[in-house]
Amino acid sequence: MIAQLKEHGIHQPASQPDKNHEVNRHPVSELQEYLQQRHISAPAYFFIPHDGGYEHLKEFTCKCTIDELNLQVKERRKNQKIARKAAATQMLKLIRQEIECSKQISS
Repeated sequence: MIAQLKEHGIHQPASQPDKNHEVNRHPVSELQEYLQQRHISAPAYFFIPHDGGYEHLKEFTCKCTIDELNLQVKERRKNQKIARKAAATQMLKLIRQEIECSKQISS
């Protein structure tokens, strides 16, 4: 996995945002922009249906995958919008962890 990250240039730190750049970006947008900068296909989001349970207590599981990097995460939340945001946040964390691991290995 680390080799795939290096192949796509993910081990390099992202360029510093300018002062006019929005600091608190939505995780879905941030993830997509991050991957586009490195010429990696956009992540795919899938919602996994749940059977059973009470109608008013439904939960949704969102699976976020990046096929080129062989990465996937799943997050379960009250609605699809929050589940997708949580999955993108987890994917960003996973990618950043892989970057730190690759830095430590190469040091």
